[in-house]
Amino acid sequence: MFSTRIKILVGYALLAVVLVSATWMVYDNTRSLSAVNEASERLMARRDIVDSLVFTMLETANAERSVLLGDAGKWQRFDEALSSSAANAMRLRPLLMDTLKQQRLDSLITLLKAKRENTLLVMKELNNDCRDIYYNNKLEALHSGRDSIVISPQTKEHHEQHETVYEVVKTKRGFFRRLGDAFRKQHTDTVSTTRLTHQPSTATINHRLNIADSVANVLAEIHSEQQRANDRKQNAISSRNRQLQRVSIQLTKRTWLLIEDIQSDEHNALQRVVGKAMSSRRAMIVRIAVLGLLAILSAAILVVYILRDIKRERRDRQRIIEAKAETERIMQQRERLLLTITHDIKAPAASIAGFIDLLSEYVDQPKAVGYLQNISGSAKHLLQLVSALLDYHKLESGKAERHEVSFAPAVLISECVAQMQPLAMEKKLKLATDVQVTESMLCRSDAFRIKQIVNNLVGNAIKYTDKGEVRVGVSIANRQLSISVKDTGCGMTPDELQTVFNAFTRLPGAQGKEGVGLGLTITREIVTLLGGEINVQSAKGKGSTFTVSLPVKIVTNQGVHQQSKQTKGVHLSPLGFSRLPEQEVYQQSKQTKGVHLSQVHQQSK
Repeated sequence: MFSTRIKILVGYALLAVVLVSATWMVYDNTRSLSAVNEASERLMARRDIVDSLVFTMLETANAERSVLLGDAGKWQRFDEALSSSAANAMRLRPLLMDTLKQQRLDSLITLLKAKRENTLLVMKELNNDCRDIYYNNKLEALHSGRDSIVISPQTKEHHEQHETVYEVVKTKRGFFRRLGDAFRKQHTDTVSTTRLTHQPSTATINHRLNIADSVANVLAEIHSEQQRANDRKQNAISSRNRQLQRVSIQLTKRTWLLIEDIQSDEHNALQRVVGKAMSSRRAMIVRIAVLGLLAILSAAILVVYILRDIKRERRDRQRIIEAKAETERIMQQRERLLLTITHDIKAPAASIAGFIDLLSEYVDQPKAVGYLQNISGSAKHLLQLVSALLDYHKLESGKAERHEVSFAPAVLISECVAQMQPLAMEKKLKLATDVQVTESMLCRSDAFRIKQIVNNLVGNAIKYTDKGEVRVGVSIANRQLSISVKDTGCGMTPDELQTVFNAFTRLPGAQGKEGVGLGLTITREIVTLLGGEINVQSAKGKGSTFTVSLPVKIVTNQGVHQQSKQTKGVHLSPLGFSRLPEQEVYQQSKQTKGVHLSQVHQQSK
């Protein structure tokens, strides 16, 4: 069955699919609504232009009627309305996708231009008033003598004399009299008027001429010419009006045909867009319903699996709690076991080793001496094993502490190599040192732990090297103490390098050799405790090189002087630190003959 993690991942994946699908549906629906809105906006824009075109056409027709009625002042209004109609038609043209409708719109624009020209011609005919032309021409002909009759009568000259006499009454000049005249009837100043006419008689010759026929003929000719001019004008106006009416009829027909086509197109386009949007919404509703059912079904299945996993998890958690309790019980038992080893095994083993060293001085028989050496070796091995277990327990549980002292790295490494020299000589190995530090240089760190690291690495190198040499190097750079142990042993494979620092791990090449597999583990824990790092380089059949880098403090002469004051009365060994390993307690017993064994037991504790 699938794990809970996979099920959760599958559930989240399904949830992501549902969310993505829902987002896509919302986007698709929004896009369809946007398409409807865009179509509506295009239709509204086209409808606005059509309404403006119709309005300007009506305004053009009204202005045309005013112009045809003789109001020449309306021509500017007619011209502006006609130009607006042509401009609206040009604005409408890009919104029409059909070629036929565009051609109709072009013919509409052409008819508008023809309408303007015809109206202009009609207005010119109306303004062309030729009724006084013939009168003026005839009058000019009479004045020039072309159409006049000259009569020369023979008449003698006669004179007439007229004389008029006026009598004036003088008005009174007094103030009161003039004031009285204002309230009474005035009399005229002129009393009488006398007209005298003196007409002498003369002899005259009277000629009787009849010119009525000539004047009547002239008037008849003027009337007939005026009638003919009026007829020609009416015929011209009628012809222009008929042509203008035909253009107006065609223009109206084209306009209404175009409007009907546009309205039909708008209705069909809007119906198509709405139908597409409705079908898209119906499909979206179906998809949402299917998606919802799938989501509900998936959620139900996942809920069932999750409930089952929760029950299983509770059961497993109970088992884990029980296993944890069992582990804690075992750890407590191991703690008690280690305490037992510390108090009940380590102290007797140290006592046995001490007694054997003391007893060896009183045994002279070779066979008995061999027995004592075997017993001493077993006791030492048991003591080393117990010490390793205790160190590992302290380091693993974090109870190990650092005790920094001043020491000389060169002296410390030399002492460690000197202690390991007998083991190397037993296997006929060369144990060499490469010390790049002066003996006078002092550092401050946990010298006991550093010596433990060197002893473990050198001991392992001697243990796993059958021939060749083991070289120990030490150097200090940038306040880092570098210790390297290089051997010419069997080496390790890359797989073995991955597990070499694991606890209780013994490599295939370590069969038949002493040890429990804790040396390198303890070494790594000590290096970590001191804040350093350990690296290993090895190849099968070419040996191994362990490199340890530890941070140290360089101590000056002033620091040494202060340290000597602080440790006044405390015995310092030649190595420069104030305490010895517990494994060497039994060796001190050789040099302190007469020391009671209870003191050794107390020192072991």
